[in-house]
Amino acid sequence: MQWRLRKYDSDGNICFGTCAGIEYLYRGLTSVLGAQSAPGKCAAISGEWKLCIREKVEVENPMFYALFTDPLDYLPTRLPDGRYQ
Repeated sequence: MQWRLRKYDSDGNICFGTCAGIEYLYRGLTSVLGAQSAPGKCAAISGEWKLCIREKVEVENPMFYALFTDPLDYLPTRLPDGRYQ
């Protein structure tokens, strides 16, 4: 299944190409890490992004999910919490 991502900027312009690719990566990774599953967040972004929870990414786009969960890809595995050393 192919997902089309439309991201609108403050002027109402639609983001395509590289812009949409980066947005897709951002949304996918943050969904897998749990940032998009806050109460009301899925509904708020439903016009742009349907895979707002980890399980939806895993089922609807397993190759994308594998990219984010493969430890050899060196992608973040947890969200920042504001506590740094």
